Amino acid sequence: MKRSQKKHLNIAMIAYTEYLIDPRVRREAECLADRGDNVDFLCLRQPKNAVDSKLEQWETIDGVHVCHLPMYKYQGGSSFAYLLSYIKFFFLAFWYINGLYFRKKYEVIHVNTMPDFLVFSAIIPRILGCKIILDMHDLTSDLYGLKFQFKSTKPLVWGLRLQERLSAAFAHAVMTVHEPYRQILISRGIPAKKVSVLMNTPDNKIFSLDDRPTGKLMSVSNVDNNSSATILYHGTLVERYGIQLIMQAIDLLRKLEPDLDVHMMIYGRGEYLPQLQALNRELRLEDKVYIHGKHVPMSEIPGIIAKSDMAVVPYIVSEFNQYALPNKLMEYLAMGTPVIVTRMRVIAEYFDNEMVVFFESGNVADLAKAIAYLTRNPAKRRAMAQIAHQRFVQKYSWAAMKLDYYKLVDTLAGRDPIASQAPQNQHNQSVSIR
Repeated sequence: MKRSQKKHLNIAMIAYTEYLIDPRVRREAECLADRGDNVDFLCLRQPKNAVDSKLEQWETIDGVHVCHLPMYKYQGGSSFAYLLSYIKFFFLAFWYINGLYFRKKYEVIHVNTMPDFLVFSAIIPRILGCKIILDMHDLTSDLYGLKFQFKSTKPLVWGLRLQERLSAAFAHAVMTVHEPYRQILISRGIPAKKVSVLMNTPDNKIFSLDDRPTGKLMSVSNVDNNSSATILYHGTLVERYGIQLIMQAIDLLRKLEPDLDVHMMIYGRGEYLPQLQALNRELRLEDKVYIHGKHVPMSEIPGIIAKSDMAVVPYIVSEFNQYALPNKLMEYLAMGTPVIVTRMRVIAEYFDNEMVVFFESGNVADLAKAIAYLTRNPAKRRAMAQIAHQRFVQKYSWAAMKLDYYKLVDTLAGRDPIASQAPQNQHNQSVSIR
């Protein structure tokens, strides 16, 4: 088959997400736009309080044509309401993507999970020859079983496992975020040659040592102070991410090691924000813990990270979370910030004790001990940051990852992947905190 020599591709992307605050989908969409492809992205409507101005249905953001479909993300605790929200988005995506396809003749449609069955919204384009990518950020059935642990939901979890296999069979290619997930998908019957890994590493154009005041590892003002430290957490605020453990650890340190002056900054928003604010008042930590609780443009996040002495990623371990490789962890390391992190299976596969400080899941005393240790040892903070940068950040950079993505897209589209990888355009990065 003769490969197309077309200068650019027409590509559509679909995700049940708020585009402005989802870094993975933005990196994928923008890297295609950077090299000259025409990219349309169908997503949820952005909450009114999350942006500075009201968004139009169609907006061009950093070269990507973003369509905000007329619905908001469901934020409640009902498993059935969650499923109904997914179904509603599916039909909206089906209506929009088919109308757009007949006008734009997409060569590739890239569908992001969750839900997996969203991939079937592109059934008509697929029948007519469009190639389909299914990007599995999480394993839907596993996360659903974790979020809604009731007997009545078990049949739904079994159904989700079935639709996971059917969705993967429908797609021409399947992507996921790391090798352990790839191995799980293969063990569930998806052909190995069909599944590839696109790691969720941060964009090195946004997160780099250059964003620190002097472009050096750990160049914060109090790096040599062994009695005070500023801790950072940024990202989605949900209970299973364990942000409350950091606050409890700071309260414990205030009692056990009063000579330490430890402060914390929390940036982000989510369903657990009111509980965190209440805990802050209950523990009387208002002078120690700052909770921003609002939307923050991604352009500001490197500066926020640069003001911290260390970061904590305190996920509470579960069967599902064992496979998490948090994007925020990699953003901290890219910025040269040392990290304290829960010991989880996938994290332990990529990092060792020289690169991060591990603590036991849910153990406030163990976390407090780790915070005190790094606070009192600024030299250790610098050494950790340097080793992690050398062993992980440089090896798994987005600059390298996106070349694999280009190759996959071009191969599916029948285009020479070698001649089409060089970016043609550069856009200002105005991403938002997730």
